[in-house]
Amino acid sequence: MTFIHLHNHSHFSILEWLPKPAQYVNKAKEFWMNAVALTDSSNIHWCHEFYKACISQGIKPILWTEIYVKSSLDPKLNHKLVLLAKDISWYRNIINLITKASLDNPWSLAKIDLQDIKDLKQKINLDIICLSWPISWEIPYFILTGQTDEIILKKIQEYRELFWEENYFLELIYHDDIPKQSLVTDKLIELSKKYDLQVVATNNCYYINKSDKKTQDIIQALSTWHEIANPDRKTLINWDYSFFSEEEMQALFWFIPEALENTKKISDMIDIKIETWSILIPTFELPKEHQDIYNRAVELEKKEIWIKKLSSSEWYLRYLSFTWLNWRFNYQLDEETIFEFIKKLDKPSLEKKLQETSPEELKALSLTYYTKVKLDKLDKLDKVKQDYIERLEYELVVIHEMWFDAYFLIVADYINWARKENIPVWPWRWSAAWSLMAYLSWITDLDPIKYDLLFERFLNPARVSMPDIDTDFSDKERDKVVDYCRQKYWYDHVAQICTFWTFAARAAVKDVWRVMWIPFSEMNDFAKLIPEKPWTKLAWALEDSIEFKNAYNENERNKEIIDNALKIEGNVRQIWVHACAVIIAPEPMTNFTALQHPPKDDNTVITQYSAYPLEDLWLLKMDFLWLRNLTIIKRALQIIKNNKNVDIDMLDIDMEDQLVYKIFSQWDTTWVFQFESDGMRKYLKDLWPNCFEDLIAMVSLYRPWPLQY
Repeated sequence: MTFIHLHNHSHFSILEWLPKPAQYVNKAKEFWMNAVALTDSSNIHWCHEFYKACISQGIKPILWTEIYVKSSLDPKLNHKLVLLAKDISWYRNIINLITKASLDNPWSLAKIDLQDIKDLKQKINLDIICLSWPISWEIPYFILTGQTDEIILKKIQEYRELFWEENYFLELIYHDDIPKQSLVTDKLIELSKKYDLQVVATNNCYYINKSDKKTQDIIQALSTWHEIANPDRKTLINWDYSFFSEEEMQALFWFIPEALENTKKISDMIDIKIETWSILIPTFELPKEHQDIYNRAVELEKKEIWIKKLSSSEWYLRYLSFTWLNWRFNYQLDEETIFEFIKKLDKPSLEKKLQETSPEELKALSLTYYTKVKLDKLDKLDKVKQDYIERLEYELVVIHEMWFDAYFLIVADYINWARKENIPVWPWRWSAAWSLMAYLSWITDLDPIKYDLLFERFLNPARVSMPDIDTDFSDKERDKVVDYCRQKYWYDHVAQICTFWTFAARAAVKDVWRVMWIPFSEMNDFAKLIPEKPWTKLAWALEDSIEFKNAYNENERNKEIIDNALKIEGNVRQIWVHACAVIIAPEPMTNFTALQHPPKDDNTVITQYSAYPLEDLWLLKMDFLWLRNLTIIKRALQIIKNNKNVDIDMLDIDMEDQLVYKIFSQWDTTWVFQFESDGMRKYLKDLWPNCFEDLIAMVSLYRPWPLQY
């Protein structure tokens, strides 16, 4: 195989092009190509999905971007370059260029200045492969305005010196629908032969199969809000921009075989490996007063060679956990006892993989770390207190073996900061309430032992995954917590996550119908035939709905609409800000993903990766949710204080107050979180709850499957 596609576009160039990244990989494999590139304009939304698809199919992924550069000829013009990263370090430098292009131009086209690349070259060795782009570039302008070879060559030499001669290639395409493109390509070939310049052949693909041409045209019509019959709109319908086979490319460039061979040469120059399954949690810096305590403890332990040396994060989490026992349960442990409880004997760790170790084995392991002094001190405590400490030690061992010590320190830190700032925090959230350590650290306010909650429901050793502690804050003050994290962990380490709105089944049908200029009433009636199930797919609808299938089979126009909608379904329609997710990274965010502003918002900065790629990189994703009920509760407590001079602590109320249960029994639960639906209120009336455990049962069992029985 001597040809590799180096210039391709996906649906992540939003409302411009059609293919999904994995479709390029599948087509490359079908054509026996061992590598393939993806080069969307000024974004890397697609990168992780494309990279993983390539690796899974045994295809080399070639990354990266098609970027706009300000013209040196006219400040109103922008030219394009295709930049390909040779290795992971230059992958990150291209990320920085894309970030700069996006953040510096919030209300206009994302672009850089050629000086930005020159400045980068002065700092580090520039090792990026650059393709010149076929028509939207300075050299074609010189060619089309009749400049001499000397002037054209001088401009080409400027780029060759910037990127190094071995990394710069003149890009050749033959697309006869682009005015004078053939003239430019022929001139570039002439110059390459005359002055020994490197050239490379591409097809600049915008869709996969030749049969996708019509659907691609529909996408372009959607983006410009034109009907497809409009003769004045932008279109690519007059040429073939599909993913050519090697034979088809040889037929185009048979007379200049080096242009095809250079695609393989470029592929061989590239070797990018993106690491996953490497936990990327920031180091938690101990507050100064606790750093001094840690230093003192380390000094005391130096003489005890039988004691395991703990990292600062593990030591601090253990220190706080035993200190928090005093706050929650009044254990009255002095500093000497706390220091002794923190210590772990220098025993071997796990003998097998964590996933293969049972909870019972981990509990037994936690007990082997006890010092004799610690055992003596534990003997003086009653059985209940010993059980709490044993449970805590087990949880701390699991947390440490999963490398999550810093995670819990970070979560406890921002939650406790919010509490100190009088920002309402929801006192428990999902499975985190099953952890004693979370309760001790004030992450939650529910004692799991009191309610027989199993820690494995939260962190299961058999299924290693990042903890997921969603935290609800007052809707008016949630942004203060995000800002606190930015200040503590550095602004360039913290960012909100982007999310993609995609074409759902009905939306895809309606949009295709709209550009085909068919009356709304007909379109609406037809779309109603698609079942209103969550996450419905058109392929499922054709199987599940007889009426929809008949409408598809019996009408050629309907069939054409659905066939096109099937290709568009799932493609990105718009980018926006994730409602709650925030990434806190151990390094600058641009070491992992490019950044940008969301549409029409130049204050917020978001990642160009969505949640799944960031989680797959094992970056720390925190969900900062907002809850209006918390704001209402805070206001109500303030009103009571102002009018009655009564302070009410929401975490210290009578859990047996029968007047409260009477309200539930009378199903007067409007605005009560998780108890306000009609179905829930019906079952409350039937159950007549009179204790907290009854409410727990209601929330737990009010699910589709239990309700069937």
